[in-house]
Amino acid sequence: MSKFFKGHKLVIVVFVLQFLLGCSANKIVEGDNNDDNQVENRIDQQTEVDLRAYLPIREGMLYKYQGEGNEYATFTTETKFVKDNLIQVHKNNGGTEIASVYRVEKEEMVLLQENPEFYSDTNLLNEVDDKADAKEVILKSPLKVGEKWDNAKKRREIVAIDEQLTTPAGNFYDVVKVKVASIEEDRDFESYEYYAKNIGLIMLESRGEDYQVTSKLKSYGSLE
Repeated sequence: MSKFFKGHKLVIVVFVLQFLLGCSANKIVEGDNNDDNQVENRIDQQTEVDLRAYLPIREGMLYKYQGEGNEYATFTTETKFVKDNLIQVHKNNGGTEIASVYRVEKEEMVLLQENPEFYSDTNLLNEVDDKADAKEVILKSPLKVGEKWDNAKKRREIVAIDEQLTTPAGNFYDVVKVKVASIEEDRDFESYEYYAKNIGLIMLESRGEDYQVTSKLKSYGSLE
């Protein structure tokens, strides 16, 4: 009789151990799945970004850039007018002034109009159709390394979304780096644009066989 009970006790102990080990294994698997989900969520958060943060729609903002390698690499940009999702920016490099109109949306930042030799404070936004075709797509979602698109005889490619960059204006993190190259056979150039969230463009870099030109953000702020 004692052997009978001992045998049953052994079976019960083995069963309990198997049950506990099974529960532990399930918990470990569930934990691994949660970790994978967290990683995927972080990736989604990085790529699903509101692009309006990369060209802040604030009237009266003045940006000053310090240049090297070319007399026109030093320039300023001023946000002259804002209307809904349209923004008019004037760029002055000491030699000329250009007025550009952008449409800035959650998933796309596009250049609608570019007016060289523009020396007045005329508001162009009332004359621009906000549904017009883009002259050039500057940024588009998703912000993901390897994303590329062709327009305006150029190929744009996102080559980094987590750059750390220092300019005279300070240190910037999670910088988006965009490579711009010509798709025309008779033209060969390569440039890079660097965008910081809630700031906008913080650096331009152009490279060629015998030259390199850079423009780095020196200061920025409101004129008001």
